[in-house]
Amino acid sequence: MERYIDRINSLIEKINPKLLDLEKKRKHGKPPSQVSSFFLVNKERGDWAEKTLLYAINSNSSEYIAIQYGKSDDIMAGENGFKEFYEKYQQELDEIGKRPDILIFDKKDLVGIDISSLTDEVVSKAKCGIEVRSSSFISQDYESFQKKKNVSAKKGKSCKELNFTPKVEDLKVVYKWVKKFEVPHYYVQFFWDKVYGISFEKILALLNEGKYCIKGYAKNQEKKIVNIPLSSGFLLSSEVSEVNPENLKVGKKNLENGNLLFYVKFDRSEAVLKKDSFNSLFGIEL
Repeated sequence: MERYIDRINSLIEKINPKLLDLEKKRKHGKPPSQVSSFFLVNKERGDWAEKTLLYAINSNSSEYIAIQYGKSDDIMAGENGFKEFYEKYQQELDEIGKRPDILIFDKKDLVGIDISSLTDEVVSKAKCGIEVRSSSFISQDYESFQKKKNVSAKKGKSCKELNFTPKVEDLKVVYKWVKKFEVPHYYVQFFWDKVYGISFEKILALLNEGKYCIKGYAKNQEKKIVNIPLSSGFLLSSEVSEVNPENLKVGKKNLENGNLLFYVKFDRSEAVLKKDSFNSLFGIEL
């Protein structure tokens, strides 16, 4: 049986270099100088999705455990020390690639191990890594709205549909991480009402088949977003508890330049996982 990393290597070598040029050196760019309330709310929504998925997996499995692995630092652009943090993170991307937000392990592989400080050897034992993406849409309402507009788009290639949304610039650093650790990688896309999942391997295959569209207006191709139809993946949950406005909390950031920003903080929700779909995607029985 062909190894996972060999399948990934074969797929990524076939991708049009105009979309993903592996030979082109990754640019670090300048660290952002400021942050907005909009950015902070988006970050909180991403944290909400990640915490919701962690809880959903761990509350359904006695054999496996999901742990946070991606960057979780709370430092923001405009705060003291951010420039040093940004440069250190760029260096990490160059060395090991982009860490997925979540790793899933067989619990017996973590016996006696401090999960707050994972070595490369331990990371390589993970069953999979998951990159969590979040959207501001209620998927069912969006789909109803599009039907009312009588949108007639070619299925499988339209940006009018709701999509998985990996960034072009992330594909290269995700591949670097996969190549180093040889751990299967997945994307999970959260909406307020549903959760979908797709494998990195399937994303690469669809890129080669042309079953995607590019969204974004940046002059730099790598800053754009690949849109892949949700129908290409798995519906992992259609039952996500609604965020209660009464439980929302107000957060604030007092930046070094005196700018005071306010934003909304979310508690995690409850997501009822479709165990058959979860097993079919990840090969893990909850």
